[in-house]
Amino acid sequence: FGIIFGGEIGILFAGETQLHQQAATAGYTLDEEEWSAAEWAFQNAQPSGKGTETHSSIQSRFIPLKTPEGVTGILGIQSQLSGGFLTQEQRTLLEGLTNLAALAIERAKFAQQVVQVETLRTAERLQSALLNSISHQLRTPLATITGVLTSLAESERAGTGNGKLALPVREELIDSATQQADTLNRLVENLLAMTRLESGIIHIKSQPGDVQDLVGAVINQMVGLIAKRTLAVDIPPELPTVSMDTVLTGQVLVNLLENSCKFSGANSAISISARQHGETVEIRVLDEGAGILPEDLPHVFDKFYRGRQLSGTAGTGLGLSICKGIIEAQGGKIWAENNLPRGTALVFTLPVYQDVKEVRK
Repeated sequence: FGIIFGGEIGILFAGETQLHQQAATAGYTLDEEEWSAAEWAFQNAQPSGKGTETHSSIQSRFIPLKTPEGVTGILGIQSQLSGGFLTQEQRTLLEGLTNLAALAIERAKFAQQVVQVETLRTAERLQSALLNSISHQLRTPLATITGVLTSLAESERAGTGNGKLALPVREELIDSATQQADTLNRLVENLLAMTRLESGIIHIKSQPGDVQDLVGAVINQMVGLIAKRTLAVDIPPELPTVSMDTVLTGQVLVNLLENSCKFSGANSAISISARQHGETVEIRVLDEGAGILPEDLPHVFDKFYRGRQLSGTAGTGLGLSICKGIIEAQGGKIWAENNLPRGTALVFTLPVYQDVKEVRK
């Protein structure tokens, strides 16, 4: 445009309250009167400025970019040449070019709207799937807890006789309710963690931490879930401290262990190991489940993603996604591997803690 018509060129689009400059050549600037002329051209769908009867004293000419839907923007041509602004041939050419530009802009807007609509539809589908999954996840433990409380209440009302539950039965019911309450608590924690991650308000408080202490605390926290399993822990005593947020990293390890328990046999073995690799420490959680299809491996940490082999198992698809957000926020990496000959390895790394004072010396 600038070469053909001998001037600077700018494209103006409508904002919420006024026009704004969307694109322009390097030397294109507008003064107050030129902005007024551009606004007039947009509002009236007529050219304004140099060579017209409106704002004719200025050096710019503003041409509306018209489509069947209305004026989609303004083309501004700024020329310092004296005399006539454009020849008849240039005006004919300009009219054709502005029509093409208007149609191109309109197509781009339609394409953007299609993408936005599809994004909204995808978000709605994900929300619907999440709500359905969460409602199912909540319903099962709540039903168990309600059943336990009802049984205990009826037993207490019975006083003595056949209606009175024996002590071992009462203890088993209480243990079941406690486990289901823990499940509910982890579900709520995952939902809150995902909300904080997506809103950007999660705060990482990195400090030197001992991996062996972390693993021990998590195992104690999950003793009810892993009580019937063979659990192997392999952490060298000389392993260096790592830089981590202990609370959030503990939640990561809880999620990984819960995932391994969920997708492996009730009495199968699970192992946790840690090794140093250069400036990082790698922590691995291994199970003896069915494993993950190779094509699903790169996606298991995506939000709401559930592999085809897992479609029959309850879950929201949030736990591993939360793990990814927490680990990457601490400068680590997280991934999944197949644990040959059978099972899955969920692996993450954390940076070795560097003492700033020692480094400065």
